[in-house]
Amino acid sequence: MITLTRNLRIRIIAYTFLGYCLAITVALIAAQCGDGCQRRLKAVLECSANDIRIVVIKPYSEYGTSLVYQELTITDHKEIQGLCGALNRAKLYAPNHPQTMWQAVVELHNKNGMVSFYVTKTMDDKNGTLVYIFSHVTYGWLYGVFRSDDLGAMLERIVKTHRSFQSNAPQ
Repeated sequence: MITLTRNLRIRIIAYTFLGYCLAITVALIAAQCGDGCQRRLKAVLECSANDIRIVVIKPYSEYGTSLVYQELTITDHKEIQGLCGALNRAKLYAPNHPQTMWQAVVELHNKNGMVSFYVTKTMDDKNGTLVYIFSHVTYGWLYGVFRSDDLGAMLERIVKTHRSFQSNAPQ
């Protein structure tokens, strides 16, 4: 027979309670997210190159240097396929004090409309390239932060091939 000390019993009860609290919190967040949130997350993270007709990279420089200084429209199917693949591989991430190297707003246009998100490449490998999905483009409810270093490298490569759109962002 196992005998538990009073201290150990209290710890078990406390951890069990915290586990229930965490489960309830996750359920509430999921419920708050609702259909609009789920649709937005799915439209970005599960995009298909066959559905996307145009990708637009837009300048954004609130927290540092913009990746582009004017809008860059991408219609090449291979480039769109690469961008969608990078977004499909993005993983949920909790950044740790990211410092922005460059940033941009990316729009994905398909037959049903358009969805956009904010992307930033950080100055260190610790945080990499981060995709922020808000209820609005760069503000509102934060639905999630995802890491996709492939996306950052791909966006930099695309912008370099279209030199006239390139800003002076460090690459």
